[in-house]
Amino acid sequence: MSGTKLDGSDMKGADLRKANAANASFVGTSLRGAYLTDADVVDADFRGADLRGTDMRAVNLDRGVLTGAHADANTIWPPELDAARRHELGVVET
Repeated sequence: MSGTKLDGSDMKGADLRKANAANASFVGTSLRGAYLTDADVVDADFRGADLRGTDMRAVNLDRGVLTGAHADANTIWPPELDAARRHELGVVET
């Protein structure tokens, strides 16, 4: 999946565990309830993506673009991506 453009896709509940999605584009994609555990998403673009309820414990997620991505209390983040860092990156949490 490296470098793949999935902009605007409906990937609700997708199992992307351990996927190589480096440099992939998920702009405006619904990843609601998806699993990205241990995925390589270095430099991936999640602008405006729906990440509510998504397991985002991914490798190098903090290097991804998260501006305008939507998350909620059920979104699971990697430990190094605390609330302050997510806010800095532009994540919208509801």
